[in-house]
Amino acid sequence: VDLMWEQKFGTLVPNFQVGYVNHNNWKGVKDNDISGWLVQGQLLYDQNVWIGKPAFVVRYARTDYDKMYYGRDGTLTTWGVGINYFIKGPENRISLAVDVVDPDGDIQKLAKEHGTNIKGSWTDITLSIYYNF
Repeated sequence: VDLMWEQKFGTLVPNFQVGYVNHNNWKGVKDNDISGWLVQGQLLYDQNVWIGKPAFVVRYARTDYDKMYYGRDGTLTTWGVGINYFIKGPENRISLAVDVVDPDGDIQKLAKEHGTNIKGSWTDITLSIYYNF
C-alpha cells in the first residue's frame, strides 16, 4: 500500500507519504515473513533560490522481521531528515540526508554471532546527485 498527498498553498507545497509492505514466506521460505512501514513528509518552497527549489524532508521507516534471520525475529527502525534541492523537476536534484538506524537487540546479537559487531544505533549521511539527460 502506498498513499501520497500533495497540495500547493501559495509558495509552499507540503507532501505526505505513507507506505506499508508485507511479505509472507519471503523468498519461498516458510514462516520467513517481513513487513515494513514508511512515513515521510516534505515541505517544498516553490520559488527558485539561486537555480533550484529547496525542500525539507523528514521520514520514519520500520522493518519487522519474523523468523527471517536464522529463526529469529528482529526490528530495524530508521529516523531521517534531509534537504532536496530540485534543479529541474524531481529528476534533476541534489539531496543531502542524515539517517539514524536503530537495530533491536536480536539483530545486534545475531550480527555478533556471525562476526559483525553492531553496538547500538548508527548514523548514515548520504549526498546524492540525480541527473537525467
